[in-house]
Amino acid sequence: KMELITDESERPDVVAYSMTLNIIAEASTLSNHQAASLSEQIFHRCLEKGDDDAWVWNSYLHALSKCSLVDKSEKVLGEMIRLNIADSTSFNLVFHTLANNSQPNRAQTLLERMLNAKVQVTQGIYNACINAWAKEGEAVKAQELLETMVQRSGKGGPSPDHISFGTILNAWAKSRRRDAGQHAEALLIHMEKYGVDPNTTCYTAAINAWSSCSDRPMARKKSLELLGLMQDKCLNGDANACPNIATYTSVIHVVAMCRDQESAREAENLLQQMKEIEKSGGLQVNTIAYSSVIDAIVKSNVDDGHKRALNLLREMQTRAKDGKAFCAPNTITYNSVISAFTNKGEVGGARLLFNEMLRESSRGNEQIVPDTITYASLLHGYAKNKNPHSSRMALELLHMLEDKYTEGNKKLKPNNFVYTSAIASLANSSNPDAPLQAEGMLKRLQKEYEDGNTDVQPNSHMLGAVLRVWFASKEAQAPERASALLSWAEEKYNAGNNLALKSHRILYNQLLLIWAYSRRADALLHME
Repeated sequence: KMELITDESERPDVVAYSMTLNIIAEASTLSNHQAASLSEQIFHRCLEKGDDDAWVWNSYLHALSKCSLVDKSEKVLGEMIRLNIADSTSFNLVFHTLANNSQPNRAQTLLERMLNAKVQVTQGIYNACINAWAKEGEAVKAQELLETMVQRSGKGGPSPDHISFGTILNAWAKSRRRDAGQHAEALLIHMEKYGVDPNTTCYTAAINAWSSCSDRPMARKKSLELLGLMQDKCLNGDANACPNIATYTSVIHVVAMCRDQESAREAENLLQQMKEIEKSGGLQVNTIAYSSVIDAIVKSNVDDGHKRALNLLREMQTRAKDGKAFCAPNTITYNSVISAFTNKGEVGGARLLFNEMLRESSRGNEQIVPDTITYASLLHGYAKNKNPHSSRMALELLHMLEDKYTEGNKKLKPNNFVYTSAIASLANSSNPDAPLQAEGMLKRLQKEYEDGNTDVQPNSHMLGAVLRVWFASKEAQAPERASALLSWAEEKYNAGNNLALKSHRILYNQLLLIWAYSRRADALLHME
């Protein structure tokens, strides 16, 4: 409307155009495509009036940045440099566009260009570029830029801070490199030498970095040492280094990887330490902390691990009823305890916990609704159980899962592990039709896969489970049926219908065993 006014003094000026571009940039009701198109129209209408003030150009860059238009932003900056109107705001806008859109290499190139153009490069600019490298998993590149930053700080450049070091520590933690722990610990030492005291976030990131170490006992030792160092600093008055729940949980995670009795004891000791700190109001022992301890106990495979895990689950429930809802058990907690029971062959106890989840979730507790992992763990327990009724209960459980998924619960999508466990349970069945049921399930899933249902793709593990059912059946025709099944799988593989059905040595060994235990007079001939 302002543009239609004939009086030149009332027509929109640079301020009006700039404000409009900035409003478009921040408009949540516009898609990126709409915002980009509209801002380009307004920007060019302003240029047609002869207004090429840096303010308008920067407002246009702002809009392009919000639309994540990386190439366009660089092109506009290049034109501004040619017109000699680019300022520090222009460079900063384009830099953050690059850094925030997974372009660390181009962001660092622009950073160097800014330095050459005598544009002020702030601590925030360096940190944004370090973060861009870190998000791409390039811990080495991020640390190289930090070293450059340290060198330039002695020549008047900005100094690195906790964010600079902490970002790289997190990058090492997420890199999953075997030497990540060593790099992180060396960086902590570098921080202190440079005069930046590591804080809780930095120490916790270094502990997480040790989780990738292949030498698990050493990783446990190092994580406990770092925790001890934090505790000492905290006792000596350094409140910025006090361990928090995330720290303790990270240490427990590293400890759990050793999968031995010491891991279970150490995790329980750490839980006790957290409880003592909680009494003084220092932290809250929450669901994640308890679940981590339970996970460590389960992985340790100690004889009474399932009982100790269950005791902690009950403790969580008691505390939640006393008003501490932050430590109420959730689905992950129950899944860990169910896994502890099935690992010990206590499928009955696992089923009771599963029924408890069904009962409580039906009463409105949405935190413990069984998921696919719950069903898979219980099915795995039935597969390991030698009770002849376990196969019937496994199939009933599988049908329950399939029904819930068909009815619309997309969180309960059956997967390969679910079907493989259900098939494996049939090896314990006294039903003479069990091998045919197992083979029928495999071929039904293959047919569905060929028809376009890729939710489940039959593979060699599933095929092996069917062969084990034929082996357990001791049926007279088991060797021929097993041979035919392997031939069927080979045909599917060779035709390109399912490359996951590749036959291998283990499958042929199973076939040899079926022939060997058949006690048939012609068994040796077939085996040869």
